[in-house]
Amino acid sequence: MEPSPKPADTTSAAPKKRGKGLWIGIAAIVLIAIIGIAAYYYMMPPAANISIVDDGKCTPTGDTACAFSPTSYTATGRTVTWKNNGAVDHTVNFFANSTATRPGNSTTLGPGATFAPTFSAAGTYYYYCTIHGWMKGTVVVS
Repeated sequence: MEPSPKPADTTSAAPKKRGKGLWIGIAAIVLIAIIGIAAYYYMMPPAANISIVDDGKCTPTGDTACAFSPTSYTATGRTVTWKNNGAVDHTVNFFANSTATRPGNSTTLGPGATFAPTFSAAGTYYYYCTIHGWMKGTVVVS
């Protein structure tokens, strides 16, 4: 008689251990993903509270298509962001009759540019565009 083959012994074989390298690789991937997401949000420009809009012309006769929108804004925090969504340059300059210490004025804001001053005190701040003097607005900081 021929001897029958022995079945494989499955009880004595130790399970294969995965090396530390796999866990280090997974941790590295997770860390890179977290850093990438944080960098993406950090690099994003702030959302605009006040939009600067225009019709691409802003004629000196008081073109109503050139405006701050909204013209009056009540801030819930101390930083307010203006964004030039128009096609021509604008500025944000604060009138001296504001009821609290004014933040600095903006430089010229080209299309797509933002300006985000931080207000040091509660109060009513009146502002205008030096390029288009009829463009005016108010920010109330509580």
